[in-house]
Amino acid sequence: LRPALYTKKKLEESPSRQDGISWERECDLRRRVAGLIQEAGMRLELPCQAICTAVHYFHRIFAKLSMAKIPLMLTAQTCLFLASKVEENSRRMRDILNVTYRLEHPEREPLQVTNEYWQMKEAVVRHEQLVLRVLEFNLTSRHPHHYVLHFLKDLQATEELATLSWSLLNDSYRSTLCLQHKPEAIACSAIYIAAEFINFQIQRDEEW
Repeated sequence: LRPALYTKKKLEESPSRQDGISWERECDLRRRVAGLIQEAGMRLELPCQAICTAVHYFHRIFAKLSMAKIPLMLTAQTCLFLASKVEENSRRMRDILNVTYRLEHPEREPLQVTNEYWQMKEAVVRHEQLVLRVLEFNLTSRHPHHYVLHFLKDLQATEELATLSWSLLNDSYRSTLCLQHKPEAIACSAIYIAAEFINFQIQRDEEW
């Protein structure tokens, strides 16, 4: 069952607003943490599907919970851990914690197996139960990347158009677009914007 979509107005009235976090600040935090999840996912050599699922979970959670009350980094770590299992590309908890810790604290020494590590691991295990409840145990995530590949093939797209469209899709996950629109619509939009940017002519008989 595909998770319900949100209107922009509904997202602008998220629980974070009640705790004094402006919409602009929330968007900035979403952008930063989503970027961290994407970077961590690449360092963990997770496939695109798993990374996008982790970011999608993160956005869904903070459509329902306040950023002032739930630790963002802990949620990011938990989403990565959960998404890697759901997408059948599991990564060790230790690897996820090491990578995210390094990204969050580049000035510090790598995370060692000390009390701090065990506390972080236990926190993720506990937090996973909260995440599952907030997601209502609906772990389905459909992404535009699947659609964009088919659409590009139908258009006989150039490599330049394909590369730019793919990059736009990845960038879109740093916003709440994945909560507001169907993945096939986001895929079409990415191709259209990319085509306009590089002056790629889409045949007028194509439906967009």
